[in-house]
Amino acid sequence: MQGTSDFSKLTALGLQQAVSTGDALCGLLSDTPVKAVYASPLSRAQHTLELVAGKWPAAATAAASHVVLEDLKEIELKEWSGRLSIDIKAEEPEAYRYIRCTSPSLTRAMPAALMLAHHPRSQEMEGGGRNL
Repeated sequence: MQGTSDFSKLTALGLQQAVSTGDALCGLLSDTPVKAVYASPLSRAQHTLELVAGKWPAAATAAASHVVLEDLKEIELKEWSGRLSIDIKAEEPEAYRYIRCTSPSLTRAMPAALMLAHHPRSQEMEGGGRNL
C-alpha cells in the first residue's frame, strides 16, 4: 500500500496505462482546449502527468504549468504505507477488513473527473463543461 509515501515509482503496467490514457484522451478530446491541469504532489502522479501530456498535445502546454494540489494526494496509511496488502491482511485481518469495508478510497479510487468536478476551484466554462 502506498498511501502518501513517495518512495514508489510507476510499474511497467503503470507506465503502459499512463501512455494508453494519453492516447485515449488525445483521441477523444483532440479538439478540446485544455486550460489547466491539476496533479497530486507525489512523484508517481507527476510522472503519469508527463506521460499523458506527452501523448496528448492539447494538454502539453497546460501540463507544463500544472497546479499541484495537496487535496489530490492519496490518504495517509501510517504504518501500513509501503507494505503489501496481502501481508497486512494476513497479519491484521480484522483491521484490514474494517478499513476495506469502510474506506471506499482503498477499495477503488473515485473517478478523477467526478472528484475534480466537485473541487472548490472548479468553475463552469463558457459554452459548457468545467474549468478546473
